[in-house]
Amino acid sequence: MNAILALSGGHLLYKLPNNQEIYHATHRHYSSAVQTLYQVFSDGKSLSEPFALIRLSLTILILFHYEVVSGNIDGSPFAHLRATRQLVLDLRSKCRESMSAAEKKLYGFIIEVYSYVVLCNSITPFNMNRNRTLIYDTFLQNLDDLQDFGAFGVMFSGGHHFFELISSISLFAARDLNTDRNEEYRQLKVRIDALRPPVPEEPETQLHPECNATLEVCRIALLAFLETAASPFSKYDTLRIQHLQPLLDVAVLNLPLILPSNYSCIIMWPVMIIGSCLIEEEQRGVISHMLLHNQYGMKNTVQASMLLESLWKDPDEHAFGPYGLGIMMNRHNLDYGVI
Repeated sequence: MNAILALSGGHLLYKLPNNQEIYHATHRHYSSAVQTLYQVFSDGKSLSEPFALIRLSLTILILFHYEVVSGNIDGSPFAHLRATRQLVLDLRSKCRESMSAAEKKLYGFIIEVYSYVVLCNSITPFNMNRNRTLIYDTFLQNLDDLQDFGAFGVMFSGGHHFFELISSISLFAARDLNTDRNEEYRQLKVRIDALRPPVPEEPETQLHPECNATLEVCRIALLAFLETAASPFSKYDTLRIQHLQPLLDVAVLNLPLILPSNYSCIIMWPVMIIGSCLIEEEQRGVISHMLLHNQYGMKNTVQASMLLESLWKDPDEHAFGPYGLGIMMNRHNLDYGVI
């Protein structure tokens, strides 16, 4: 409960930044949540029980969200994710047959939220920003097993196959450029091109246009990440920019359809990737306005706009794409968190 109240306070402080009562109450709840976690871990007696691991994982994930919406860019949100990973690995090693239906649903929910958060924070080549680096466990590349736990789709909304590719591309982007990467590039490109929206369970049902638009924007972001990682990319390379531009045009055109819908809550990863590749001022303005003026009212979306603005203005030829985001965060000592 303290973690939830801290998160609520983090949201309120964005709208009422000078309210000292909310500020102090929020920090009390956050401190109480951290102290309780410390006591539980110190005691250690309940850490073998699946339900205790579920509760601890959920609490730490909420604290991660608190850190991000509060605008903390000192790396502290990622410390919470690393702690969550250990609990998630413990949970995955437990015999899930002994879990109740409610516990299995919570288990599926936690694994999906954790997976989503790790993957959507992959906005640079792997390990480019040390404080932000998170381990890519193998289950992040195949999320199908979550379908059996009752909460499937709570974050990915049918697009889990799109998100599964993020870690592979981030790792590809970090490979030594002096090695032969052509085959790996070709395989990733084939997988992205083969991505399709999920087939509705009921034959008569059609996917919402907003869902199709969201998944298309995600697919374009995957392609943009891959193309900018294939070889060193300069923002002054007109030919390569022209190759990317038609894809970026489609993505930006889809945003007005997505933004008013519930699917807007999962587009921060593609927005950061696509935004980092934009050259045209009008399209940059669309992204910036969306991040500064949206229904969520969170500090981290304002920070996203500021990060992109610094990237767009920087004359460094490599200040472009996900690699450029990594340069900006290292240069300005920012550990930006995406949710």
